[in-house]
Amino acid sequence: MNKLMSLALLLALVLGCRTISTLTGSDTNLKKVGDLWSDVPRMDGLVSSEADMPMFIKILMRTALNNLYRLNSNNEDKTPATGDWAVFSTPKTSDDVRNFCTNERMTTFGNWETNKNSTCLDGKQQGFSGVMCVFGKTVNNKFIGLMIIATPDEKKKDTTLFFVRVEREEKPGTQPNTNNK
Repeated sequence: MNKLMSLALLLALVLGCRTISTLTGSDTNLKKVGDLWSDVPRMDGLVSSEADMPMFIKILMRTALNNLYRLNSNNEDKTPATGDWAVFSTPKTSDDVRNFCTNERMTTFGNWETNKNSTCLDGKQQGFSGVMCVFGKTVNNKFIGLMIIATPDEKKKDTTLFFVRVEREEKPGTQPNTNNK
């Protein structure tokens, strides 16, 4: 199964989940960082923010980190993933973020895998206002997933961007083909 599409499917399913028990526990596998990673292009106008990750994203990420490995077949690694996240604000809109995070730019800048379809989804279809973009790649037997969530803040007249990066070791020769050219 295509890991990028599996990640997107898992993320969409989790957004619909309203189980209270997932709200408890710590985020030991998900740590905040102060800047973007070297393989993620930076939009003009991004300003680091001290905003906390919204509860729906925390639930989404905790569930994804703790369950992503379950999508692997029996002969694949079953170790839970780890991740980092960063938050920024920008005067740009969610549509500006969607137009910036194109497959071409992400592939050229950070060697993210190409995809014949857009990897950005309208947040309204996922239960929130804004846009969500998902990218993936495998480097040195490590699967790396990137999710960018842009949510408008009508009061501040800006957009908050959450960048979440998930990494998981792959056993050589067991990962499925994630190239959708």
